[in-house]
Amino acid sequence: MTKQQAEMSEFESVLCNAVPDGTPYEQCGGMIPAARELMRLARRHNVIQERLCNEPDHNGKLARADERIEKRIKALCSAEPIACAVDAVILGGDPRGYTVKVRLKNGRYNTWGGAEDGWGVPQEAL
Repeated sequence: MTKQQAEMSEFESVLCNAVPDGTPYEQCGGMIPAARELMRLARRHNVIQERLCNEPDHNGKLARADERIEKRIKALCSAEPIACAVDAVILGGDPRGYTVKVRLKNGRYNTWGGAEDGWGVPQEAL
């Protein structure tokens, strides 16, 4: 297992374990496919952030792509099953680190900013 695969597997596990006790399974079933979709979107978000840092956006195409992907990430995080585990999504523009982070209901974190900064969403491999 590569480091990236381990990080992705850990994220899936962390999301599943962040669901508060007593939450019906029907609301939070399907967490693994939703987590994988979030990691896929995180990769796309990071690519867009890299391009915004390195390329001129003369016609606003990258900015519009950024708005669309951020809207999709927010919608995914506010819907079940991920909403069972996540309080908030934090989107950043610096591609040197996590560009997508989630604030978990159980307070766990893996970033320097602590619980307020949340858990960095790993990026699915290309």
